Amino acid sequence: LDVIMNHSLSTAQVIVVGAGIAGLTAAYSLKEQGISVKVIDAADRVGGRMTSDELNGHVVDRGAQFLSSEYSIIAGLLKKLKIDAQLCATSQCSAIVRHAQPHILRTNHPLNAIHLLGLRSVFKLGWRTASLRKKQHQLSLSNYSTWAAFDNESTSTWSNTKISHEVTEYLYEPMLHGFYFQRPEETSKALALALTMFGMKKTQILCLKDGMSVLPETLSQAVDVTLNTPVHKVEWTEGQVYVYTSGETYAADAVIIAVPAPYAKQLLSASSEIAKADALLATPYSSSINVACVTQPNFQLTPNLANVYGVLIPRSERAEVVAIGIENNKNRAPHTSGNLFNFMFSHEAAQHFMQSPDEDIVAAALAAVSGLLPNLASYIAQTQVYRWPLAEPLSPVGRAQQLQAYRAHVEKKRTKILLAGDYMSMPYTEGAAESGWWAAQTLAHLAPPCNGSVDDSLRTCDA
Repeated sequence: LDVIMNHSLSTAQVIVVGAGIAGLTAAYSLKEQGISVKVIDAADRVGGRMTSDELNGHVVDRGAQFLSSEYSIIAGLLKKLKIDAQLCATSQCSAIVRHAQPHILRTNHPLNAIHLLGLRSVFKLGWRTASLRKKQHQLSLSNYSTWAAFDNESTSTWSNTKISHEVTEYLYEPMLHGFYFQRPEETSKALALALTMFGMKKTQILCLKDGMSVLPETLSQAVDVTLNTPVHKVEWTEGQVYVYTSGETYAADAVIIAVPAPYAKQLLSASSEIAKADALLATPYSSSINVACVTQPNFQLTPNLANVYGVLIPRSERAEVVAIGIENNKNRAPHTSGNLFNFMFSHEAAQHFMQSPDEDIVAAALAAVSGLLPNLASYIAQTQVYRWPLAEPLSPVGRAQQLQAYRAHVEKKRTKILLAGDYMSMPYTEGAAESGWWAAQTLAHLAPPCNGSVDDSLRTCDA
């Protein structure tokens, strides 16, 4: 109470802590329901790990790299915000390296994997996943909690036993580490099966023409956002939730904490217990470093990579770099000059280089890809390094089950403090957005009766 009395006190029905895609989706969904909402973030711009920069005439996506045609929550947001024209298809060619050579894969031709994995492994993978397809087809590629029934063993245990070591090492390992910077030994089978479902649905890889930041920046224009305001504590007291910053205290009927798990855990006081969430708040994260490199205009790709967007490098083949984004094949919008590459460091390499000077990181990246991109180092025009100590939440066995229990508890008890973020659903952009959408729907009971006072463009009332 002393803290409250010594601060300026502001009120809103719901406070959202965090202006990443989870927090902004939550805020926008609350506003659609006619609920008063305020977003607070410590950063100086919105988007969190979904932000973009400009580098020598190219758009650089700093964290989140692409979208999918199966992303229903994000597709809905883009349409409502009237920015769906920003969507453009990337090249549908990717590659996985084996024996130092990139093996081309196409999303609409799964049998391309035969030359990478062999006929026997592809047949066993197809048979094993097809036997589960009917049940999995009903599951959400947005909501990880729906996969709880498959959350009972690690990817490596399942794949090595039921399919082959070949599939583990040259499909699931490079996908899990290239996308989420985690090992198959520490990742639930549930996530691997969800990734497989993307392939079975022959989904299309998409990007936003002006960069991934377009979505959070447009969302932020539709809601009340305060930046450069670190939150120090969230506390439930006498029927209200209080959010404490250095200069102001906010009182609300409910709070959605939409920041990475370690930060969320720090914000919660002893009096703000969140049932069924202890394990989720302890979710560990992987690290990565993203090195963006623009080449001089006269650099030429080798013919085998001329139409490839992403290259994944398995652990048996890689040094520091686990994934390469050939960005001119991702975003087909006109570029000023040269090629743009994104090099993503493995978790282990990122932890090793996290405090190193930029020039050492760039040198390590260029050396690591020299076999696939010969002479690239001689054509570099500009570089930018992005460090992500908390790049992606891990998905160990049990996380989907924990999410299922947490959501059931929140929906039953109507708790006043809710958690959102990519650790609270699928560990990718769509999952983060889905977690914010779910939190907002859970607070629908706070919406006022429909009496004509709510903007019809934001909320539709039942008759």
